[in-house]
Amino acid sequence: MTMLIAYTWNDKIVMMADSRSSAKDSEGKMVDFNDKATKIFPFNKRMVIGHSGLRKISVGGGQYVDLMQIIEHYLKIHQQILPTISGEEALKGLIKMWNGILSEKFGRQPTSVDAMYTLLLCKWEEVEPGRVLPKVYSYQSQFGDIHTSKGAVAGDEEVYPIIIPYFESNIENMTFTASVEHFKKGFLEVIDKVDTVGGFIHVYVLESDSFKSHWLDHEFF
Repeated sequence: MTMLIAYTWNDKIVMMADSRSSAKDSEGKMVDFNDKATKIFPFNKRMVIGHSGLRKISVGGGQYVDLMQIIEHYLKIHQQILPTISGEEALKGLIKMWNGILSEKFGRQPTSVDAMYTLLLCKWEEVEPGRVLPKVYSYQSQFGDIHTSKGAVAGDEEVYPIIIPYFESNIENMTFTASVEHFKKGFLEVIDKVDTVGGFIHVYVLESDSFKSHWLDHEFF
């Protein structure tokens, strides 16, 4: 699984994710993991997508398909239109592609337990000429609805009681650096208590001035 969060701070949207990819047995116990997964995908410094949940599907012979290729493919083939549409429209298009591949190629229903996934999409959207607002869109396949907020979290059930209090804290009076450290502390607490979350904590900053968007913390695998 993973833990993935997004939050807004003044003129920035921050997305953070761990780098652990894991597998569980029939009893829900973790039987294998590696800490070299990238779960955050920026697009032209104007949008960023994060993924949690089902990542790999076995195709037999010890071979697996990495479903992150769906996100990469979607961003590549729609690079011309994505800057012109809303974040919600972009997310709907990705969901349609993802669900279609799951059902048609792999015979899995997106609402089933063995195919659950969550997507977060962040974007600064123009509400009137010269004025943009931060948008954080979230989608959970088991529920099928898209929600919009200024912050969101995705992960195994065990992470929510730990990380939600960090979201409930007032970060408005914090410096930007202090806000990042605040949520990193939450990540470390989750990592200490939830074995499916771990590894390097990636941090991407989506600026209202898109030219300034950047990786704050990133480890290339």
